[in-house]
Amino acid sequence: MIHIRPARETDAAVLAAIGLRAWAEATAVIGVTEALRENARYAFENFTHASWAAITVAEAGGGIVGWAAREHFDDTISDFWVDPPHQHQGVGAALLVEIERQIVARN
Repeated sequence: MIHIRPARETDAAVLAAIGLRAWAEATAVIGVTEALRENARYAFENFTHASWAAITVAEAGGGIVGWAAREHFDDTISDFWVDPPHQHQGVGAALLVEIERQIVARN
């Protein structure tokens, strides 16, 4: 069962790690350098620690398995990441339904 909820400040490190793993898998085919990976790690850590209030998380099996963000609380999804072991299991679909609900409620 997938549970969707707002992120908590204490989730930031887990969110950054999930984002980096999903990003690394998505970019593996282009041969990412260590410097680029380090920049991505820093960006995920910085964003999740500074903008956790703009993040919605998906939980399954007692842990966070994905997250999405509307960085400026507008109609734009700035980030959307599902931990690779949990992809193709409905996590992204559940997150998208909630993010779309938030956007419609805002308008």
